Amino acid sequence: MKGVRLQGYLFSFASALCYGSTAVIIKGGILQLTTPLVGVTISFWVGTLILWAVGWRQVISPEPAPRRAIVAMFTAGLLSGVGTLLRFVALGLAPVTVVGPLTSLSPLITMLGARIFFQRWERITWQVILGSVLVVAGAILVSRG
Repeated sequence: MKGVRLQGYLFSFASALCYGSTAVIIKGGILQLTTPLVGVTISFWVGTLILWAVGWRQVISPEPAPRRAIVAMFTAGLLSGVGTLLRFVALGLAPVTVVGPLTSLSPLITMLGARIFFQRWERITWQVILGSVLVVAGAILVSRG
């Protein structure tokens, strides 16, 4: 169990490293594009191709996915797409040093969602709450500076 948890932490850190790096790259690209929508489209196509290359065998599965899982993933994709579009627009209008920290307010939303939907499986400890509050406080301080 500890090995699986450690892998989860490592993948989370790698995700943060990749996702956090994109704000600077997006800002550089947005400065050269006429509209953020072009950047979002290119970004999503590249992401789709990478995901297809990595997981096409799981996508083409003989076992159909449950309807509730499909609805959940569709909703997650919709929210992710809108969030990414809004992030690209924000990066086109504001400094990356402000947009980056503000988009990292997501731990509060994640914590709230986990509390509402996954009470039986997810524990929200005082450390998790403190960490989320510190992330939000840091984002506010950076955006005001």
